[in-house]
Parts: sequence; C-alpha cells; structure tokens
Amino acid sequence: MAEAGYYPPGFFCWNELGTRGAEAAKRFYSQLFSWETQDLPMGPEATYTLIKIDGKDIAGLYEMTGAHFEGVPPIGFPT
Repeated sequence: MAEAGYYPPGFFCWNELGTRGAEAAKRFYSQLFSWETQDLPMGPEATYTLIKIDGKDIAGLYEMTGAHFEGVPPIGFPT
C-alpha cells in the first residue's frame, strides 16, 4: 500500500465509523479486506477499535451507544 509522506491542509487522511453493530462491522471489514483490528478500552463500557493494515493504523470504529440511539438498527452488516 502506498503511503503519503505529506498531507496538505484539508487532505482526507482518517476514516472513522460509528455504528450500532460494531462487532458485525469488525467481522465484515476484516473478512472483506483482511484488515486487522485492535480494541482499546475507552471508559467502563466503551471500546474504540483501531483498524490496521500491515500493523499501521488507518481508521477507527466504535459502537454508538446511549438512549438517543436505541431502536436505530445496524445497517449494512450481516449479523
């Protein structure tokens, strides 16, 4: 994978996915792209997942939680 040595201002350089189906999303993308994941605890009930290619961080993923997300279905990922 080619790496940019310089990112000019405004250049897109980080992807992040907030979802109601974080575990399904991790399985889906890991199988589809052979991405690696690393879960990092973020407080007593939250986890932030780093997505990696060849050991390098390329994106993040987290579960959307809280009352305002209750009833929102996880869309697009097989369970």
